[in-house]
Amino acid sequence: ALMDRVFEEHQVTSVIHLAALLTPACQADPWEGCRVNVLGSVALFEQVRTSAARIQGFSYASSVAVFGDDPDHASGATEGGNHPRTFYGAFKTSVELIAEQYWRHFQIASVGSRPQVAYGPERDVGLTAGPSLAARAAAQGEGFCISYTGRVGYDYVEDVARAFVRGALETPPGAQVV
Repeated sequence: ALMDRVFEEHQVTSVIHLAALLTPACQADPWEGCRVNVLGSVALFEQVRTSAARIQGFSYASSVAVFGDDPDHASGATEGGNHPRTFYGAFKTSVELIAEQYWRHFQIASVGSRPQVAYGPERDVGLTAGPSLAARAAAQGEGFCISYTGRVGYDYVEDVARAFVRGALETPPGAQVV
């Protein structure tokens, strides 16, 4: 009811869906992670469907976590398909599949973006916030230990934000995932 009221009151025409619990929260409480990440996404897809006459674009955050253990995710889907290693990755995979169903059955177009590690100002929550927190600590002359190791790709937060905005403003037909 709240989303319906907000969509109506503000005459929403484009949607950028970034709401989600991140990996640590999903691992600690899979039920709540599913409720927020999967059911919350379905609720938003439903709101877009019921407001379809007015909605011109829809983009949402997926994640390279859908690929599982590939250290740099450069190869795309692994042999035999995606194999997420976390509940978070499984939930993001589910949302991509749900987006496909909304296109197939209701022609609700969407763009899902799979950013790698987003770094930069204001990135201070989640397992992969370490590089941003380390940069801030270094600028302040303080020490900081990033809690993970290995190869990973990085995307600057402003570039990620620009991709979500373009996805919502220029949504092509289908359930695209980039």
